Amino acid sequence: MSEDLIADIRQPNLAFHPQQIITEKEAARLRGISIDTFRRLVARGEGPPRLRLSPGRIGYRLNDVLRIEEAR
Repeated sequence: MSEDLIADIRQPNLAFHPQQIITEKEAARLRGISIDTFRRLVARGEGPPRLRLSPGRIGYRLNDVLRIEEAR
């Protein structure tokens, strides 16, 4: 699913809900960086806000990840 999501997001004619939750792995792939680098950015406050989905799962809102990507 994550590979399809990344490919679909980059197509301008498809619309996604701005509040869609994506995984940490999908967020890192969307930014074109490793998960470790993505985690460091988030820890330094340079990444999107984390959402605790469950005790062992973190997610990010798609629009937050895209907004950070556009700012760079």
